Amino acid sequence: MQKWVLIVFASLSTLVADQPWQVTLEGGPVWFSRNDVAVPGDEGTKFNLLDLTGDGPDFAARIMVDTRIKEKHHLRLTLAPIATEGTGTLDKEVLFRSTFFSADTPTKSEYEFNTYRLGYRYVWRDDAKWELGAGATLLVRDAKIELSQNGVTETETDLGVVPLLNFYARRTLSEDFSLVFDLIGAAAPQGRAFDLGLMLKWQGEGDWFGAAGLRSIEGGADNDTVYTFAWLTSAALQVGYSF
Repeated sequence: MQKWVLIVFASLSTLVADQPWQVTLEGGPVWFSRNDVAVPGDEGTKFNLLDLTGDGPDFAARIMVDTRIKEKHHLRLTLAPIATEGTGTLDKEVLFRSTFFSADTPTKSEYEFNTYRLGYRYVWRDDAKWELGAGATLLVRDAKIELSQNGVTETETDLGVVPLLNFYARRTLSEDFSLVFDLIGAAAPQGRAFDLGLMLKWQGEGDWFGAAGLRSIEGGADNDTVYTFAWLTSAALQVGYSF
Protein backbone atom coordinates (compact mmCIF):
# COMPACT_ATOMS: atom_id res chain seq x y z
CA MET A 1 0.00 0.00 0.00
CA GLN A 2 2.78 2.44 0.88
CA LYS A 3 4.26 1.80 -2.61
CA TRP A 4 1.10 3.05 -4.30
CA VAL A 5 0.96 6.10 -2.03
CA LEU A 6 4.51 7.00 -3.07
CA ILE A 7 3.60 6.57 -6.76
CA VAL A 8 0.63 8.92 -6.37
CA PHE A 9 2.81 11.42 -4.49
CA ALA A 10 5.48 11.34 -7.23
CA SER A 11 2.84 11.89 -9.92
CA LEU A 12 1.40 14.86 -8.08
CA SER A 13 4.88 16.30 -7.60
CA THR A 14 5.33 16.39 -11.36
CA LEU A 15 1.91 17.95 -11.90
CA VAL A 16 2.39 20.78 -9.41
CA ALA A 17 6.18 21.21 -9.57
CA ASP A 18 5.97 25.00 -9.74
CA GLN A 19 3.39 25.43 -6.95
CA PRO A 20 3.94 26.15 -3.23
CA TRP A 21 3.87 23.17 -0.86
CA GLN A 22 3.00 22.74 2.79
CA VAL A 23 3.92 19.75 4.98
CA THR A 24 2.17 19.25 8.33
CA LEU A 25 2.96 16.70 11.03
CA GLU A 26 0.25 16.01 13.61
CA GLY A 27 0.34 13.91 16.75
CA GLY A 28 -1.12 13.51 20.19
CA PRO A 29 -2.94 11.23 22.65
CA VAL A 30 -6.11 9.55 21.47
CA TRP A 31 -8.98 8.08 23.49
CA PHE A 32 -11.61 5.60 22.27
CA SER A 33 -15.22 6.19 23.27
CA ARG A 34 -16.52 3.22 21.27
CA ASN A 35 -15.17 0.21 19.39
CA ASP A 36 -17.92 -2.35 18.76
CA VAL A 37 -17.15 -5.37 16.57
CA ALA A 38 -18.81 -8.46 15.10
CA VAL A 39 -17.15 -10.71 12.50
CA PRO A 40 -18.90 -11.91 10.42
CA GLY A 41 -21.42 -9.11 10.61
CA ASP A 42 -24.48 -11.30 10.19
CA GLU A 43 -23.56 -14.27 12.42
CA GLY A 44 -20.65 -13.15 14.60
CA THR A 45 -21.05 -12.06 18.21
CA LYS A 46 -21.12 -8.33 18.77
CA PHE A 47 -18.72 -7.31 21.54
CA ASN A 48 -16.86 -4.29 22.88
CA LEU A 49 -13.22 -4.39 21.78
CA LEU A 50 -12.40 -1.81 24.46
CA ASP A 51 -12.76 -4.62 27.04
CA LEU A 52 -9.49 -5.95 25.58
CA THR A 53 -7.58 -2.89 24.34
CA GLY A 54 -8.79 -0.32 26.86
CA ASP A 55 -9.96 3.16 25.94
CA GLY A 56 -6.51 4.81 25.90
CA PRO A 57 -4.74 7.00 25.79
CA ASP A 58 -2.80 5.71 22.82
CA PHE A 59 -0.71 7.82 20.46
CA ALA A 60 -1.86 8.76 16.96
CA ALA A 61 0.04 10.66 14.29
CA ARG A 62 -0.49 11.71 10.70
CA ILE A 63 1.26 13.59 7.92
CA MET A 64 -0.49 15.94 5.50
CA VAL A 65 1.01 17.34 2.29
CA ASP A 66 -0.83 20.25 0.65
CA THR A 67 -0.41 22.07 -2.63
CA ARG A 68 -2.50 23.86 -5.23
CA ILE A 69 -3.11 23.59 -8.95
CA LYS A 70 -3.40 27.22 -9.96
CA GLU A 71 -5.11 29.50 -7.42
CA LYS A 72 -8.41 27.90 -6.43
CA HIS A 73 -7.73 24.16 -6.75
CA HIS A 74 -6.28 22.58 -3.63
CA LEU A 75 -4.83 19.06 -3.24
CA ARG A 76 -4.07 17.20 0.00
CA LEU A 77 -2.36 13.86 0.53
CA THR A 78 -2.87 12.39 4.03
CA LEU A 79 -1.32 9.36 5.71
CA ALA A 80 -3.17 8.64 8.97
CA PRO A 81 -2.37 5.37 10.79
CA ILE A 82 -4.20 4.34 13.97
CA ALA A 83 -3.27 1.31 16.07
CA THR A 84 -3.95 -0.01 19.57
CA GLU A 85 -3.58 -3.34 21.36
CA GLY A 86 -4.12 -4.86 24.76
CA THR A 87 -5.11 -7.89 26.79
CA GLY A 88 -8.33 -8.29 28.74
CA THR A 89 -11.28 -10.62 29.19
CA LEU A 90 -14.52 -10.97 27.28
CA ASP A 91 -17.75 -10.78 29.29
CA LYS A 92 -19.38 -13.51 27.15
CA GLU A 93 -18.44 -16.21 24.66
CA VAL A 94 -17.69 -14.59 21.31
CA LEU A 95 -17.83 -16.09 17.82
CA PHE A 96 -15.16 -14.20 15.86
CA ARG A 97 -14.69 -15.40 12.27
CA SER A 98 -14.84 -19.20 12.68
CA THR A 99 -13.62 -19.48 16.28
CA PHE A 100 -15.38 -19.28 19.63
CA PHE A 101 -13.43 -17.26 22.22
CA SER A 102 -14.28 -18.01 25.85
CA ALA A 103 -15.45 -15.50 28.42
CA ASP A 104 -13.34 -14.64 31.48
CA THR A 105 -10.14 -15.84 29.78
CA PRO A 106 -7.13 -13.60 29.00
CA THR A 107 -7.52 -12.51 25.38
CA LYS A 108 -5.16 -10.34 23.39
CA SER A 109 -6.42 -8.01 20.69
CA GLU A 110 -4.80 -5.85 18.03
CA TYR A 111 -6.72 -3.13 16.19
CA GLU A 112 -5.49 -1.11 13.22
CA PHE A 113 -7.29 1.41 11.05
CA ASN A 114 -4.82 3.00 8.65
CA THR A 115 -6.06 5.40 5.98
CA TYR A 116 -4.42 6.93 2.92
CA ARG A 117 -6.30 9.85 1.42
CA LEU A 118 -6.15 12.04 -1.65
CA GLY A 119 -8.39 15.07 -1.39
CA TYR A 120 -9.40 17.85 -3.78
CA ARG A 121 -11.23 21.01 -2.86
CA TYR A 122 -12.25 24.13 -4.71
CA VAL A 123 -11.48 27.32 -2.79
CA TRP A 124 -14.19 29.88 -3.54
CA ARG A 125 -13.08 32.48 -1.00
CA ASP A 126 -9.59 33.34 0.21
CA ASP A 127 -9.11 36.82 1.65
CA ALA A 128 -7.90 38.58 4.78
CA LYS A 129 -10.75 37.16 6.90
CA TRP A 130 -11.81 33.82 5.44
CA GLU A 131 -10.63 30.85 3.42
CA LEU A 132 -13.52 28.57 2.41
CA GLY A 133 -13.42 25.46 0.25
CA ALA A 134 -15.18 22.16 -0.41
CA GLY A 135 -14.58 19.08 -2.53
CA ALA A 136 -14.12 15.32 -2.47
CA THR A 137 -11.66 12.88 -0.88
CA LEU A 138 -10.76 9.37 -1.96
CA LEU A 139 -9.93 7.31 1.15
CA VAL A 140 -8.16 3.95 1.08
CA ARG A 141 -8.63 2.02 4.32
CA ASP A 142 -6.27 -0.72 5.50
CA ALA A 143 -7.85 -2.21 8.63
CA LYS A 144 -7.17 -5.19 10.89
CA ILE A 145 -8.80 -6.76 13.94
CA GLU A 146 -7.05 -9.69 15.62
CA LEU A 147 -7.97 -11.85 18.61
CA SER A 148 -5.65 -14.35 20.33
CA GLN A 149 -6.58 -16.72 23.14
CA ASN A 150 -4.84 -19.88 24.42
CA GLY A 151 -2.58 -20.04 21.37
CA VAL A 152 -5.41 -19.60 18.84
CA THR A 153 -5.42 -16.47 16.66
CA GLU A 154 -8.04 -15.14 14.26
CA THR A 155 -7.40 -12.09 12.06
CA GLU A 156 -9.87 -10.05 10.03
CA THR A 157 -8.39 -7.63 7.48
CA ASP A 158 -10.13 -5.15 5.23
CA LEU A 159 -8.76 -3.17 2.30
CA GLY A 160 -11.15 -0.87 0.50
CA VAL A 161 -11.77 2.50 -1.14
CA VAL A 162 -14.34 4.99 0.15
CA PRO A 163 -15.37 8.29 -1.53
CA LEU A 164 -15.99 11.14 0.92
CA LEU A 165 -16.83 14.83 0.84
CA ASN A 166 -14.69 17.51 2.46
CA PHE A 167 -15.16 21.04 3.77
CA TYR A 168 -12.52 23.50 4.98
CA ALA A 169 -12.87 26.87 6.71
CA ARG A 170 -10.20 29.17 8.10
CA ARG A 171 -11.11 32.33 10.03
CA THR A 172 -8.31 34.83 10.56
CA LEU A 173 -8.31 36.15 14.13
CA SER A 174 -5.16 38.30 14.05
CA GLU A 175 -1.88 38.63 12.19
CA ASP A 176 -0.53 35.49 13.88
CA PHE A 177 -3.59 33.40 14.76
CA SER A 178 -6.45 31.77 12.87
CA LEU A 179 -9.15 29.19 13.62
CA VAL A 180 -9.32 26.19 11.27
CA PHE A 181 -12.30 23.85 10.77
CA ASP A 182 -11.53 20.77 8.65
CA LEU A 183 -14.07 18.01 7.93
CA ILE A 184 -14.20 14.97 5.66
CA GLY A 185 -17.07 12.53 5.75
CA ALA A 186 -20.07 10.78 4.24
CA ALA A 187 -22.83 8.42 5.32
CA ALA A 188 -24.78 5.62 3.64
CA PRO A 189 -26.98 2.71 4.80
CA GLN A 190 -23.90 0.44 4.75
CA GLY A 191 -21.84 2.69 7.02
CA ARG A 192 -20.31 6.09 7.56
CA ALA A 193 -17.00 7.87 8.14
CA PHE A 194 -16.26 11.31 9.61
CA ASP A 195 -12.97 13.01 10.51
CA LEU A 196 -13.33 16.44 12.10
CA GLY A 197 -10.53 18.73 13.20
CA LEU A 198 -10.84 22.06 15.02
CA MET A 199 -7.48 23.83 15.41
CA LEU A 200 -6.08 27.13 16.62
CA LYS A 201 -3.26 27.86 14.17
CA TRP A 202 -0.25 30.05 14.88
CA GLN A 203 1.96 31.47 12.14
CA GLY A 204 5.54 31.49 13.39
CA GLU A 205 8.69 33.09 12.09
CA GLY A 206 9.32 32.65 8.38
CA ASP A 207 7.59 29.66 6.87
CA TRP A 208 7.02 27.65 10.07
CA PHE A 209 3.62 27.30 11.72
CA GLY A 210 1.98 25.35 14.53
CA ALA A 211 -1.51 24.46 15.70
CA ALA A 212 -3.31 22.86 18.63
CA GLY A 213 -6.84 21.56 19.00
CA LEU A 214 -9.11 18.55 18.93
CA ARG A 215 -9.76 15.86 16.35
CA SER A 216 -12.70 13.45 16.39
CA ILE A 217 -13.05 10.39 14.16
CA GLU A 218 -16.25 8.34 14.02
CA GLY A 219 -17.64 5.71 11.69
CA GLY A 220 -17.82 2.11 10.66
CA ALA A 221 -19.55 -0.47 8.50
CA ASP A 222 -22.57 -2.76 8.91
CA ASN A 223 -22.79 -5.62 6.41
CA ASP A 224 -22.77 -9.41 6.25
CA THR A 225 -18.96 -9.52 6.35
CA VAL A 226 -18.25 -7.22 9.26
CA TYR A 227 -19.91 -5.00 11.82
CA THR A 228 -17.55 -2.39 13.25
CA PHE A 229 -18.13 1.09 14.63
CA ALA A 230 -15.54 3.19 16.45
CA TRP A 231 -15.36 6.69 17.87
CA LEU A 232 -12.11 8.27 19.00
CA THR A 233 -10.98 11.74 20.00
CA SER A 234 -7.46 13.13 20.12
CA ALA A 235 -5.76 16.21 21.57
CA ALA A 236 -3.79 17.16 18.48
CA LEU A 237 -0.63 19.21 18.07
CA GLN A 238 0.66 20.23 14.66
CA VAL A 239 3.91 21.62 13.31
CA GLY A 240 4.34 22.51 9.67
CA TYR A 241 6.52 24.14 7.06
CA SER A 242 5.64 25.92 3.81
CA PHE A 243 8.01 26.04 0.85
